[in-house]
Parts: sequence; C-alpha cells; structure tokens
Amino acid sequence: MSPLAGISVNAARGRLLFSAASKTRFNQVSISQRQLFDFLTGDKSDRTMEYAEKRPIGFSAEQMFDVVNTVAEYPEFVPYCKKVDIRKLSDSVLEADLQIGFPPLHERYSSKVTSLRPFVVRSVCTDGRLFNVLDTTWRFQPSDTDPRCCLLYYSLQFEFKSALHAKIANAFFNHIVRTMVKAFLKRAEKLHGPPAISYDKMVPEVIAYKG
Repeated sequence: MSPLAGISVNAARGRLLFSAASKTRFNQVSISQRQLFDFLTGDKSDRTMEYAEKRPIGFSAEQMFDVVNTVAEYPEFVPYCKKVDIRKLSDSVLEADLQIGFPPLHERYSSKVTSLRPFVVRSVCTDGRLFNVLDTTWRFQPSDTDPRCCLLYYSLQFEFKSALHAKIANAFFNHIVRTMVKAFLKRAEKLHGPPAISYDKMVPEVIAYKG
C-alpha cells in the first residue's frame, strides 16, 4: 500500500470515529434534555394527590365543626398557612384568600368554603392560578352513644398546575396528611379541653391514598 493510500484509509477511519462520537454526545444531550423536560412538565395523571380517612374523634360534631369552619384562625394552627383574608357571602358560604408557604413555595390562592352545621365543611379552590384541583371535605357524624364524640370523614384532593410545584409537594405529601388532622384535633383540645377518648383510640382508617 502506498503512503497516500494509508493516509486516505486513516482519514476515513477518523471520520467514522468522529461521526460515532458526535452521535453519542448528541444522544446523551438529547436524553438529558428530555429528562429535564419530563421533570418540568411531568405526566398530568401523576400530579393529582389524594387522601381520605375516617376515625372516631373525642370531640363533638359541633366542636369540630366550629374549629374547621373558623377559617380566619387557620394561620394560628394550620401547617403552612401564613395568612387568610375572609369575605363572608352568607351564613353558610364564604370566600377565603389564603397564603401558604413551605420552602421553597410561597403562594396565594382563593377558595370557596361551604358549610352545613354541624355536619359538613367543604373548601374548593376557585381561582385556578396555583391549583388545577384543590378540594377538602370534612364530614362529622354525631355519635349515637356519646354526645361528646363524633365520627370524622376527611378527604383531600389536589393537583398543582405546575409540575415543578407538584414534584416538590410530593416530597411533603406524607408529612402533610399525617399532620393536618392532628393540627385540628390539637386546636379543638386547646379550645375545649382534653378529648373524651384518648388519642390512641382516635386511629385513622385510610380510605384512599395517592401520593
């Protein structure tokens, strides 16, 4: 083989190696960009989080209703609730602007709160800026045997508009569902004294969970 032929062969091999290396780097960049895109946008079906439970409560339906329906006092005891502004529409309906915050989220949203004393308090997000869905329902069934107690049915469903917010919230979801009802029970105890039954008997039965 002549020296020129050798140079041509080596040059051809070099072009092939360069092409293969370039394709590999392009694929790596494409995969990296796609992973980032998937993280930021996410699958909408994976953004919805849901929790529901029932449990016996050592406070009356009236007492628990008052704690849950007094939305103006939420910043005093509800986790992550920083500020609330209330507009009362009727005796059973109000609108609330709430500011929530847990690092790194600090956001505001509006909800419509509808109640039927002493059985139901339901809060639904209405502005659509932060959430696609935010629906919280508290139902209180008075005890047939002890007027000091009731049966609680609690449900929470939410979906952030932002996939990034959803990813962050997912990390906090277990903590949120563990502490939310507990915060309202502690508030009832502060206002009305110790519960009629011990906390170890107020164990929740989880009805639904998607986090």
